[in-house]
Amino acid sequence: MQLALISHLSQNETTLALGLGFMITASVVFLVIRMMDQSDRERSEDAEILKLSDRARAASGDGAGYGPKDTFHLDGKEWAATGYGTVSGFVVEKGSIVRKEAFPSLTDKLHNLRKSFVDNGILVDETAGDEMVLRVDFEFDSSTAAASFVTGRKASGPYNWKDASGLTFGQYTDRGITSA
Repeated sequence: MQLALISHLSQNETTLALGLGFMITASVVFLVIRMMDQSDRERSEDAEILKLSDRARAASGDGAGYGPKDTFHLDGKEWAATGYGTVSGFVVEKGSIVRKEAFPSLTDKLHNLRKSFVDNGILVDETAGDEMVLRVDFEFDSSTAAASFVTGRKASGPYNWKDASGLTFGQYTDRGITSA
């Protein structure tokens, strides 16, 4: 039937009809691929949120094999955080105050983590000021990542985290190492 319809069209009309059919087919294929890509992205984002939730739960003590041994503080005008070192990183404790503004020196990974925490109610602006409150204990890969997250800029964890006597986290971790 379709061939019978096309045979009655001029060559220009046939070319136009075939081109239009190709464009419609290409558009449908493009939309299907785009929807599949969006679905994959959403699944990936959901998996990342679950991973963050698992890390937060582990740092909070639900199944974690450690607890705070020595507490360290990171204090500034727009932040006041407490945390402790672990075998695999550094935990910033629930209730820590984090600077609201993040600067360009902060890594993309930490920018994205902060955004994810805000979007998921883990980092909350409770006073409508320059600070936000961390609502869960969270383990970072390093004391530097933890310090940078809290300050909203590049920061040295070993130098900036200090215990009550003023000992830095770096001095604390180095004191057990004897020189050869």
